[in-house]
Amino acid sequence: MRYSIFIILSIIGFSMPFFEKTTITDKSGFTGWDTKFEGKGLKKLDLSEKEKIFLTDFPGYVSRFSDGKREIIMRWLKTETRKLHSSSDCFKGIGYKIIPSPVEIDKNGFRWSSFLAIKDNDKLKIKE
Repeated sequence: MRYSIFIILSIIGFSMPFFEKTTITDKSGFTGWDTKFEGKGLKKLDLSEKEKIFLTDFPGYVSRFSDGKREIIMRWLKTETRKLHSSSDCFKGIGYKIIPSPVEIDKNGFRWSSFLAIKDNDKLKIKE
């Protein structure tokens, strides 16, 4: 009997974060998005309806931009969340094959993890 109560309480405790809603009430620290990325000007792009739905109760901000050649997604968080994971997980989830690439170091010394995402005729180089 004691073990079944322990198991039930453990299952309830483990599952609580999946039902927890988080909303940013303190937005201090967010100063807005940069207007340039790697020296190139950014044009803000609209989020898709799916992205807007996914970001409901997201404890931060997400925006899409273009520098004329690339699409850049920026994320800013105030707190930890289960709604944020690596982009390779997102691409796997929508059917892309993931091929890891070596870590890249840009001219400013920033390290970027990278991978190729391949699906049908799409071959995308992703860095984060």
